[in-house]
Parts: sequence; C-alpha cells; structure tokens
Amino acid sequence: MVGYRQHQLPPHRRGVSVDPLDHIARTPDGEPVIGQEPVCDLATWHRIQAALRSRSTGARNGWGTRAWLLTGLLRCPCGSPLAGVAQPQKPDADGHRVVRYVYRCKANRRHGAGTCTGGVSITAPVAEQFVVDWLFEFFSSDRLDAHNRKVESANVAAVGRVDAELTVAGEELDALHGRAASLTVGSGLHQIVTGMIARVQEGIANLNDERVALTVEHPAPLTHERLVAVWTTLNNESRRTVLRQLIQHIDLAPGRGRPAERLNIVLRSGQ
Repeated sequence: MVGYRQHQLPPHRRGVSVDPLDHIARTPDGEPVIGQEPVCDLATWHRIQAALRSRSTGARNGWGTRAWLLTGLLRCPCGSPLAGVAQPQKPDADGHRVVRYVYRCKANRRHGAGTCTGGVSITAPVAEQFVVDWLFEFFSSDRLDAHNRKVESANVAAVGRVDAELTVAGEELDALHGRAASLTVGSGLHQIVTGMIARVQEGIANLNDERVALTVEHPAPLTHERLVAVWTTLNNESRRTVLRQLIQHIDLAPGRGRPAERLNIVLRSGQ
C-alpha cells in the first residue's frame, strides 16, 4: 500500500507474526525502495494496521490455518471431492467472531452452475471425530487382521502376475533375437525387428522395477497399540497418510443426520 518493495519476506508460519516493514528493500543509505505507486502514506498505513489489530480476536481462523484431516477423502454424491471452508459467523455482543468449519461441495463454483445438483456439506470437527473414532475401532477389531491378510494376498497375486508377464516377455525376446540373427544387418526388416527388441526390453525393465517395488521389505503392519502410541505425535499430513493408506474414499449422503448415518467409508481393499 505504501509502495515499498518486499525483500526476503519469510514464508507464513502458523502462530508467527511477521512485520512487513522489517523485510523491505533499502538503498545503501538505508532508505526504503519505492517499487510502485503508493496508495497511501506511511502514517495512514500505520493507522490502518492499528484499526485492523483492534478488530482482531488474536486468533487466526482462516482456511489456510486449519488442519483439514479429510481433504481428498470426502466425496459429494455428484462425485466431486469436498473442500474445507471457513464460514465466519456474525460477531457476538463482545465482538468475538466465531468461525464455523465445514466440508462443502464446490463443483458448481469451479465448473459451472448445474455441475452438482445435490451439493452437500458437513461440519468439519464432527466428521473428523467420527472418522478418527472409526479408525481406532477398526484397528482394535478382527477386521484389521482380515484387511492385512487381504492386502498380503493381493500383493502375492500381483507378484505372480508380474512373473507371468516376465516369462512371456522373455520368450518373446528370445524369439526376436533369433529372428534378427537370420536377417541382413541394416536391412529394413532387420531395423523393424531391432525396434521390436528395444520395446520388449523396455517392457521387461519396467516389469522388473514393478516386481522390486512389490517385493521390497515393507514396514510392519500398523497395530492398535502402535496407533495409540503414535497418533498424538503425528502431524496432520501424517494422519492423513494413515487414513489414505486404508480408506479409498468417504461418501457423504445428503441430509442433516448424524455422521454415522451420512458417512460411508470405503476401504482400499474393497471390504
């Protein structure tokens, strides 16, 4: 607003206040560098900042400051992912402004009116607590053992599929090498066969990479005891990773019922 050019302004961190006047470019004489036409003078700017601080509750409640645990998991009936939205409410008699956090479908805003005809929303803390409670219950039940067995079985099947494809590709490669040996080097047909050999070799290399990824030693399955021990130490991104490893998506039904009535958790294993 005062036209100063910013210099090495640090990235925003939650709970850390940064004075922009401490991070402006200056001349060798220490004078601020004017990078654009000022909107107001410095004295007016200070008065504006003081007025804004007097209205603040002291808590940063914007979208970017909240940990949205279910981002990327919740889905609207229209198939679109739900987005976290902060909804400031009217201030109370003391001037305190409460913020309501919800997950809401934004398909109509992003892709045009009519994209979603059944847009839904749900209060964020309520939905998140339900999913966390479900997670702990899941890890303390027999369903976890069944899930781990199914994952292991799927992995064994995937390794078997890759091995079968490697066998077929190896036989094809041997046949192509035999065919190339009978052709005149440099001839048109030899070049075609040589190109086919290169493509098969590339496919074999990709299959070997896939097999390594499937057979590399994986961490021990997470148990209820380990989950209880580490959950409070995990940051939000790590908690989301735990949920995503287990949950394919969470379908949200329209209405205003309890989360147990509206949230359908679909596991990656298809259970």
